[in-house]
Amino acid sequence: MRSMLALALAGVSGLALAAPPFVPAEPVDVTVTNPVLPVEVANADPIPVVSPPPPLWQGTPYIATAVVFGPECVDLEPVPAGMVLFIQRATASFNVAPDRGGSAAVGLVALGGAGQDFLFIPSYASGPVEQAFGVYDGYQGVVEIGQPTAVTPQACFFAQAADDLRGRIIVTGFLVPAG
Repeated sequence: MRSMLALALAGVSGLALAAPPFVPAEPVDVTVTNPVLPVEVANADPIPVVSPPPPLWQGTPYIATAVVFGPECVDLEPVPAGMVLFIQRATASFNVAPDRGGSAAVGLVALGGAGQDFLFIPSYASGPVEQAFGVYDGYQGVVEIGQPTAVTPQACFFAQAADDLRGRIIVTGFLVPAG
C-alpha cells in the first residue's frame, strides 16, 4: 500500500521517491484508447468567398536617385508619356562644408499645375563626414510628399558656393496610367 501511495504522489508531483517497485498481483490492462474521435463538419449555409481588395495603387514602382555636386537641380528618371507619377517620399543625404549652409528639395510640377515648385526636405545634422577636402557636416532628411505629377521631378540642392555641398536625393512612388 505504501508503494502505491509513493507512486501516486510521484506521478502527481513529478518527484521521484525512493520506494520498492510495485508489482501487481494480477496483470493489469494498460491499453489506452484514443479519446479524440473523428468529427465531420457540415455547413448548410456556406459563407461566400470574396477576393482580397486590390492594392491602393495599380501602378509600377518608381525609384529614382540623383547625385548632385553643388547647388543645382538634376532631372530624375523621366515620367513616361501617358503616365502619372504619384510621388510618395523623398530622402536626402548630403555633406556641407564647415560653417556653411545648404538645403535639399524636390522640384516638381503638381498635376494640372502651371509652374515648378520646390518641396524642401527637412534635414538634420547626422554627424561629421570625412571628405577629400576635410571634415564636412553631414545632413539627412526625409519628407512624405503624396503628390501626383506628369512632369519629370528634379533633385535640387541649394548652397552658397559650388564646393559647399555634395549629396544624393532619392524619390520613390509609383506610375499609373493618366486619365
